[in-house]
Amino acid sequence: MLLRSSVLLHVLPFVVLFAGGATWIGCSGEAADNHDRITQDEDHCVVDSDAGAVVDESDSGDAGGPIAATLNDVSILFPLPANAVDVGHLLPASSCGPRGTLLPSSLSSSAGFSEGGYADLHLVAMRLDPCFASTAPDPHGSGCNPQLRLIFQLVEPTTDGAPSTIPDAAVHVFYSLSRSELLALARALVSLREASGGDASLGPLAPHPLIVNQGLGGPFSLGVQKLISAYAGASNITRVASLTSGLPVILDWSLQAVDVDAGPTPSTSPFVIPTLPAGATSQSLFGSLPEPSPMTGSVDNTSILLLLQGTHGSPDGGEMNALDSLARIENPTLTTIDTIDCASCHQATLLEELVAEPDFGFDDRASSFSFQPDGVSVVAADLTPTFAADALQNNLNNMHAFSYVGQSAGISQRTVNETAAVVEYLNHLPP
Repeated sequence: MLLRSSVLLHVLPFVVLFAGGATWIGCSGEAADNHDRITQDEDHCVVDSDAGAVVDESDSGDAGGPIAATLNDVSILFPLPANAVDVGHLLPASSCGPRGTLLPSSLSSSAGFSEGGYADLHLVAMRLDPCFASTAPDPHGSGCNPQLRLIFQLVEPTTDGAPSTIPDAAVHVFYSLSRSELLALARALVSLREASGGDASLGPLAPHPLIVNQGLGGPFSLGVQKLISAYAGASNITRVASLTSGLPVILDWSLQAVDVDAGPTPSTSPFVIPTLPAGATSQSLFGSLPEPSPMTGSVDNTSILLLLQGTHGSPDGGEMNALDSLARIENPTLTTIDTIDCASCHQATLLEELVAEPDFGFDDRASSFSFQPDGVSVVAADLTPTFAADALQNNLNNMHAFSYVGQSAGISQRTVNETAAVVEYLNHLPP
């Protein structure tokens, strides 16, 4: 039975979805199943010059009005594969689609990612952002920069049936979309979830419930990845960021990014991290609850909390400001990637879980600076970060915002709140 053909085939000329799985229509016009993706040279693939437009740009960007998206529609974390077959169901960075190689190896290297082999770099998560780095996005999209964001990690097959163990590193890739493309993709993801049997309430962000139930080779997982393949490629990459660890030293990380000028021969320039001195383009962290280097010059400086783990009592003025800073850093209506540094963002949830809550009884939900859901399209009960119990007890430094370390997912409060803001935006689009 053809699923939602009136919707999906209109907005996605390259993707045909069937109840039993998904079929990719390659650049040559020949169908390829999940194991026959067009994967050629790591940095090059043959792309049909007429295959770049995924949607009809003449369509009105707001056609169709509100989109009934949920948290797990616009931010999707794939569950860990359990075997080599499962790994084969995750898009490799070298996958080739109508917009080129998903993530050329040269770009991941430029962003400082040199952990392991490029051949093992696979997609683990995706996110939609209709108005990147905006605290008050225009409902009609004026001045917005719509993006599809993908996270890649090193995923190797296991032989014992246990889930893959993921090294402490990730690559975050930003792909520019038009508003029409972003909204068409959002509608297609909602339609795919509905057609796959998912109701409108899949709960908080977590490894996607439908994929957990159906498997990585199931129709929903493959359908999502076919959508990704149609919209993302080297030709629309705008930024590549990396989180790397100084293996085999466990408590040692580096954060950096490059901006990308896409084209036949993409060029890159270092991303200058905001609020850091002297135009710094990278940050490092070392040790348990590490102090970032260089340190942010922002008023939202939480470094004092790094020194207070294990102390108890009522916070003084400086400590209270640092606690409020946690709430502001996690609130996408108050701060953006242009106003906070990388380390402060990646550390905020850990500081909240390990210091603010146990030592000071700080509840960010009660803070006047916290993100507040609308209570309709997003409810407060679903705004919970995801760090497995052992991640806080045995792996105190899960710096991941929407990916894995070992076998533990890391979903930060900032990611949850950004996702909620996107859901509310889509649900309140003008008719």
